Amino acid sequence: MTGCLASANVYADWRESLNNAWEATRDATGKIVDATRSKLSTADQTQPDPDENSPSTVTPNSGAIKNWPELADKLTQGIDVLQQMKTAPESSFFKSDKAELQDDFNAILDKTIVLLENTSLRELSDNIESLKNEIADAEQSIMAWQEAKISAPLTHAVKTTQAEYDEKIAAKRIEIRAYEAQIQRIQTDLGRQLRDIGVNLNADQLAVLLSRVDGDDIIQMAGVFDSLKQVTGQLMELNRKSEENLAYAKKYYGMHMVLLELAAHIQSRYIAAIDQDYLPRLDGIIQDTRALKQISTRHLQQEKNDFRRGVYRKNIQAQDLTLKTARLYVDNLKDQQQQVQTARSLVLKDLQLATNTYETVKISAELMALLKNGADAFQMIMAIQTPDIVPFENLTMQQEYQALSRMLSAEGK
Repeated sequence: MTGCLASANVYADWRESLNNAWEATRDATGKIVDATRSKLSTADQTQPDPDENSPSTVTPNSGAIKNWPELADKLTQGIDVLQQMKTAPESSFFKSDKAELQDDFNAILDKTIVLLENTSLRELSDNIESLKNEIADAEQSIMAWQEAKISAPLTHAVKTTQAEYDEKIAAKRIEIRAYEAQIQRIQTDLGRQLRDIGVNLNADQLAVLLSRVDGDDIIQMAGVFDSLKQVTGQLMELNRKSEENLAYAKKYYGMHMVLLELAAHIQSRYIAAIDQDYLPRLDGIIQDTRALKQISTRHLQQEKNDFRRGVYRKNIQAQDLTLKTARLYVDNLKDQQQQVQTARSLVLKDLQLATNTYETVKISAELMALLKNGADAFQMIMAIQTPDIVPFENLTMQQEYQALSRMLSAEGK
């Protein structure tokens, strides 16, 4: 009875701390949004009820874990590799060493992420990106037709006339408006689904997120963490169904340990992408723009013609806008990276506890309490790393921000 009361008290303390963390995160987000706007303007998840104790024979009803047999197999593989890593040499010519096993483990985690990813969120995000590409292609067609129209005849039996080019351009603009309407509908659906998993963004904030180079990474993490919460709940239910069988309890909690490793892995991958990919490319854009601005300034100082001086001044203004926006982009990415690093530190603490508990094989009742806390912890961690998305009130700044995103995305391909 004492153990049950202790577990209940621990759970109550966790629940209160999680609620406080969520409220603090939400309040901080609101303050950051208000401050940045000013600068720019110049519940428990219901779990399936398995009929069997073994993970290989359970088929949960939840969509997030519809690939349960394959997922359970990957988690079991992860447990085995982790155990091998404990006794593996630092380097070896004849057998697997720690580095090779770590690579094997990371490969298992990457495959598990695919199983846990929210395919609906991914499809909606991909559809929006596809429609944006259609709009970009349509705008290129309009530009080409406008250029061709200059030398087109007024009337001709074979060649396209100026009036016909006007008709083609008008039709293509109607297509663009239709694409934009589709994007709005899909964004509404995407926003609704994100809210269902605890990521609350209004329409403007969601539009900014989708324009960011790390938008897909953030959406993927949100979906995976929601799935982790559900899988942890499933493991808790399986542990209960095992009637406190210690062999099953160890296996289920080992799976939970691998899930925590996966959470840290996907966070580390995002942190590394910012350091090794996004920020270096932004720095390259900033350096190139600074160099171009120096050239523009020198030409302006040497130019005597008023017309050309005026063009140089406008060029410098555009370059200043690019620099300002790029610096804002850097700040956005660094702030988001810090949020994920904070969330990752919590994951690592939970992982340390999970590993210690798995190795000592504590009694099933304690494992149950820790698994339940784990499901709530994933919700808190996801809330911490939810981005502070700020809608742009300055249309020019928004367009420049989106242009930088397209440039970063193109360079990354």
